[in-house]
Amino acid sequence: MAQPILDQSFTGVTTSATLPILGRFNVQMTGDFVGTVALERSRDGSLWAAVARDAQGNTCTWVFGSAGQLNCSGMRFEEDEQGVFYRVNVSFRTSGTLRFQIGLGSVIYPGQKA
Repeated sequence: MAQPILDQSFTGVTTSATLPILGRFNVQMTGDFVGTVALERSRDGSLWAAVARDAQGNTCTWVFGSAGQLNCSGMRFEEDEQGVFYRVNVSFRTSGTLRFQIGLGSVIYPGQKA
């Protein structure tokens, strides 16, 4: 994974910091987490929805049901719309720690030229 621009660990129900992204980015999750986590997207920073990961509309929501080493790496996304924010939402947790990283693909921050 490229140098992470968001690197947080969660031990409870919470949301991450928000991150404006334009361009390609990578997602990685590791830990011994048992619970539910979603990658969410917002155009205004207040109304959030789980990201659709495919043409059928399946969302980027993961349910981890048993303790053990978790390693979800290599998930790649691309954002083409200016002014869009991303965050991680841990909506349910039974035990363990989740480490979530968003890394640079070729990310362009708002106000930066491509």
